[in-house]
Order: sequence, then structure tokens, then C-alpha cells
Amino acid sequence: MSDRSPLLDLPYIQPAQAQKHVTHNEALRALDALVQLAVLSRSQASPPAVPNTADRYIVAAGAQGDWTGQEDTLAFYADNAWAFYTPQTGWQAYVLDEDTQTLWDGAQWRQTTQAAADDLNANSGSEHQRGCHQPPERGGRCHPADPRRQRSPVKGQQSR
Repeated sequence: MSDRSPLLDLPYIQPAQAQKHVTHNEALRALDALVQLAVLSRSQASPPAVPNTADRYIVAAGAQGDWTGQEDTLAFYADNAWAFYTPQTGWQAYVLDEDTQTLWDGAQWRQTTQAAADDLNANSGSEHQRGCHQPPERGGRCHPADPRRQRSPVKGQQSR
């Protein structure tokens, strides 16, 4: 078994591992940074002089200072330090200073359009990247509460 998860690269707690809380907290910090991803900007090449806890940025080209060598990664500030996360194809981030949704296409962050998202999902070959915006015949999966999802009553329950 691997010691990291395949999608978000979260650390697994290993059998007989000492200080399990450290591994658990590392995974929680990564989830805190990556879930519901909204970044302050994607045009900054150097970190702000006085960052706030939980600030997130997509590091711009020509990165400097603490961000040197981290172009296109997600920078997350917590516990008085920057952590960097390498995006995977299909990741989306809302960019607050541009008021726009962006998508990592495997090579660059680009402004998201529905056509671009559909194209990426249709050609990804990876079911985990397909979303609810896709019709079911194209592999779309929806949250159980989504009205497009068909439900069957559970045995013993009446359908509503």
C-alpha cells in the first residue's frame, strides 16, 4: 500500500506509526487548502509582505522570494509558512481579484468556459474528473440531492 493518496497526495497513517497526529494534521491542512478552492490572485510572482493565515495564491511566472521555483502551484499560508501544492489536470480555482473561474489543463491555468470544461472532461479518460455538468450519457455523476439523479426507493421506504 502506498503511503500517500492518489488524487490529493494526502498522507496515510501507517501501521505502528509514531505521532499519528502529525500525519493526520498534515492531511487536514492540505484539505483546508484545496477544498472549495478560491485564490486571492494568480498574477503575483512574489509573496505579500504580510500574508494572512489561509491566504491562497496561484504563483505567477517569474516567482521570487519564498515562491522561487513554484510557478503555477497553489501557495497556501498557514502556521507562518508557505505550503505549495502542484495542481492536477481538471483542478478548478476561483480567482477573486479577476472574478473568474480558472482550470488547470495540465500545462497552464486558463479561464474556464463551459465548452473548455466539457472538452477536458470528455477527453480526460478519468471518471473522477467528470462532473455533474455532464449529461449521464457522457459519464456525468451528480450529488445524490441533484434532481437529475434518478433514485430508487430503499426497501421498506416509500418514495416521495
